[in-house]
Amino acid sequence: MKNRFKSFFLAAACCLGLNGAWAQEAPTIHTIGDSTMEEKSTDPSINTNGQRGWPQMLPQFMINGAKLNNRAKSGTSSKTFYENSRFWTTVKPQIKEGDWVIIQFGHNDEKHDGADGETGTYPWTTYKEYLTKYVNEVRELKANPILFTPIVRGYFSAGKITDKGAHNLGPDNIMNSGRDLDYVAAMKEVAEETNCPLVDHTALTRAICDEYGAEKTGELIYNVGDGTHIGEYGASLYARLAVQGLLAEGLLTEYFNADPEVMINPTSHDYGKTYVNAGAVYAFSISGIDLEPQAGTVNVVASENFLVSLDAADGFASTLDIPYENGNVPMTSLYVKFLPATQGVKEGTVTISNGTSTKTVTLTGEGVSFEGGAEAMVYWELSKNSDATVTGPVVAGEEAFSQMYVNRYAVPGSTSDPAQWEGGLVDPSTKVQRCVIEGDAWPAGEIDVDYNRYVEFSVKANEGTVFNVDSIGMYVGGNGGSGMCFRVMCSTDPGFGEYTLISNRPNNAKNVMYQVSLKQIMAVNGGETLYVRIYPWYDGAATGKSLCIYGVTVKGVVTESGGVAIGGTDAGQAAYCYPAVTEDAVALHYSLDSDGEVRISLHDAYGRLVMSEGGYRQAGACNHPLSLGTLPQGIYFCTLETADGSETVRIVKK
Repeated sequence: MKNRFKSFFLAAACCLGLNGAWAQEAPTIHTIGDSTMEEKSTDPSINTNGQRGWPQMLPQFMINGAKLNNRAKSGTSSKTFYENSRFWTTVKPQIKEGDWVIIQFGHNDEKHDGADGETGTYPWTTYKEYLTKYVNEVRELKANPILFTPIVRGYFSAGKITDKGAHNLGPDNIMNSGRDLDYVAAMKEVAEETNCPLVDHTALTRAICDEYGAEKTGELIYNVGDGTHIGEYGASLYARLAVQGLLAEGLLTEYFNADPEVMINPTSHDYGKTYVNAGAVYAFSISGIDLEPQAGTVNVVASENFLVSLDAADGFASTLDIPYENGNVPMTSLYVKFLPATQGVKEGTVTISNGTSTKTVTLTGEGVSFEGGAEAMVYWELSKNSDATVTGPVVAGEEAFSQMYVNRYAVPGSTSDPAQWEGGLVDPSTKVQRCVIEGDAWPAGEIDVDYNRYVEFSVKANEGTVFNVDSIGMYVGGNGGSGMCFRVMCSTDPGFGEYTLISNRPNNAKNVMYQVSLKQIMAVNGGETLYVRIYPWYDGAATGKSLCIYGVTVKGVVTESGGVAIGGTDAGQAAYCYPAVTEDAVALHYSLDSDGEVRISLHDAYGRLVMSEGGYRQAGACNHPLSLGTLPQGIYFCTLETADGSETVRIVKK
């Protein structure tokens, strides 16, 4: 492998002459396209099959201050990205004079054999029309467009990528006057007509796949299971090919290095808000090619407030070593924990070096504490209706649907094929909300999200307050077949131009309810609404298949605008835990008006039940000890249930 990379990648090594690069402001490189380019989560519990978009690997090749703004969106074609008000119209204001815009569409234009319908765009008509719009409008902004032909699909025949895999769908004599449905040829024609530079990414990715062969390509590049989307290694490889293609065309030579040695991706990360002493983990990737010396150690060093480990759940320290040999470090996941000891914005770095090649990642995050705020929660059980239970000073919205409807409430499985609940914490006989697509027939040819089809839940923050959401959880699955796929996102923008990905599950077993949860703190300001949407699709034409949803929960702490406490977790509350931040034991304090049954349960931030106990208690004040000593660091929610109702309070295990 080492010699292969050396001969292939060094062929396009760039010249690093300054050429005035330091004398002018470095540009931003904007990328627009579909799911093969989209910025994907590095958290395997969110991005379950490890997809990556190739542009998200570009920063490890960027030099001299150039920045990346990856705005690609799953499920979009050249037409839908342009016409959807949340995409192209939100990118254009971000493009400044002198910037560059990489334009790559094709995969979703080919849906329905290119038919010019909801997503498809014929290559010689609508596809060319929209590509031309992008080129012209980028130039109107005094920026520089670059057309990129789409990466190949991993479709093989006789050991080589097929023409269909290379985006030539074959002849269509009726619609196109005898011209093939060749999207690459159509894009090249646009480049010629508009005098726009073009990188033939299709040819570059086809060549490497042909050389690897079907087995190796499937194992290393298209290893996420569908022959279209790529994993971490494939994204890095295709990003390097893209850089080589740019440099071969004499484009952005001052801002890309095609052959770095030690690599880390991404090159920066903002953790946002994290509870003091609770910690938040983010996954980076480290690799190395043709390193000198040939054998040695890559040393990883984290600055104050940050820790590193090769295990997502354990072994965090300020330094670690990664040994290597034969000049190569295989793609390795590096987990970096932000662990603020005090409140406030913290900045830091992680540096990796083998002694001759050094890279530095910039990190930032904010330590927060909402002690004294009011606990708030909205809960949709969804076992018999869509009613919401609200606790605290927030407002729940009605469940909403787009191109979906509630078919019935029933168990997610059947008598012959009973349901399974991830984690085994829910009674299999529990009923769920079964939602079905309008018209009852899931269409063929869908490989990704359709932004026009969703189920929505919402919570509004009252004026003058901030709802600090720190937990969104639910169970989601599919009934009747293993082809149900879904993506869960949240946003305070009703158009979802900007959003937070909670889960992307393109591969699921039938009749299984999967745990879905948010892992960061989001601020919903007074008057704003937080929308939580589930976008389903099916991996083939089907009927009788339903999306199953249960237990949608949005939790957090409400403070006054400016962070002022409005009352809550103190001795004046009906129930409270002391201390609220602990390394081991806490006491749940509560008072009963009359004798009765009491149930106490503890859930983690992902909605999983980690402790449950109950019994008969006499009236009066109670002081119930809880031990968190064996539980990992993080946020926990202690719920007290009595005949009079329930209350939930937060505990932080540090």
